Amino acid sequence: DAGVNYDLTFGTIKTGDSNAVERLRIDSNGDVLINRTSSVDVASTATSKLQVHHGAGNISAAFYSNANALGPGGVLALGHSRSTDAGVLQDDDVLGQIRFAGADGTDLETLGALISAEVNGTPSSNVMPTDLVFSTNAGSGSVTERMRINKAGFVKIGSGSPVSRLTVDGDIYFSNNALISNFDSNGVGGGNIDHIWHSD
Repeated sequence: DAGVNYDLTFGTIKTGDSNAVERLRIDSNGDVLINRTSSVDVASTATSKLQVHHGAGNISAAFYSNANALGPGGVLALGHSRSTDAGVLQDDDVLGQIRFAGADGTDLETLGALISAEVNGTPSSNVMPTDLVFSTNAGSGSVTERMRINKAGFVKIGSGSPVSRLTVDGDIYFSNNALISNFDSNGVGGGNIDHIWHSD
């Protein structure tokens, strides 16, 4: 029937059960659903082709090999290409993201935190200049960049690109041998450093 959508389902029967329990479904859109009969939007990824739902909600990947004891272990590989397998990315394109979301009483879409890998520069053969960006939600409807490790290994605490090995927006405070540093908005230029020694 051309007017009806059909799903393909897989079930199992445990000892003592009389009926099969559905474990996996391939729906009419080609989405693979484990322990769920319909797609759900988690962290604004409703189009995910693989969705795993369970009381524990875990996905495991383990690596077993004597031939390569120093191998990569379990791997989560995230990639991005423009249009084709070799469609070259551009500056600011996102290679991949790890998104964290929690139910807010309405849905599972709102992000609590985000880790993103972003192109910083012009990719070429075997060259992919990339920044790693960490963002959190301070209690609003969106996440805000909190720290960036750029392609050169420089770190910025705050938002934007670092201008030195470590760039900090605002003050730094250590509670024991206290160091309080006052930087300008760019983390450099005219900042004062005060050393405060505590005997305890």
